[in-house]
Amino acid sequence: MINYTLNSIKGKKDFDFVFKNAKKFFEPDAAAFVCYKSGEILANEVDSDDITISYAVTVRKKMAKKAVVRNRIKRLLRVCFRQIFDEYAGKGQKSPISYIVVVWQNAPKHPGLINLDTCMPVARKLINRANNHYSKKVRE
Repeated sequence: MINYTLNSIKGKKDFDFVFKNAKKFFEPDAAAFVCYKSGEILANEVDSDDITISYAVTVRKKMAKKAVVRNRIKRLLRVCFRQIFDEYAGKGQKSPISYIVVVWQNAPKHPGLINLDTCMPVARKLINRANNHYSKKVRE
């Protein structure tokens, strides 16, 4: 069975690498910066069932003034990532994503106004678009 490990991105070097080399995907509520695994790393992971994905979630202070709201959005998006990649593991699908940074661009005034049902479709669209883009690129 495929096992996804999610690691958080920490440090300026990792963020600079992602923002410099990433493919960008946009939705009305969020933007995703995605870096894919290189061919040799992907070939090694074909044999292995352990896949590591580094991720980060950011919410600008300008969008959500209160830290409570920003932290709730980040927490919900982390849960979304875990659920989405658990679904991929259950289906036996492997994701080519190496790094993903999601920048949330829309926030309510009160933390109770955002929930998992709000975040999940956006996160799912961004990850699916990133995987589909890679598969199209490989087919060409």
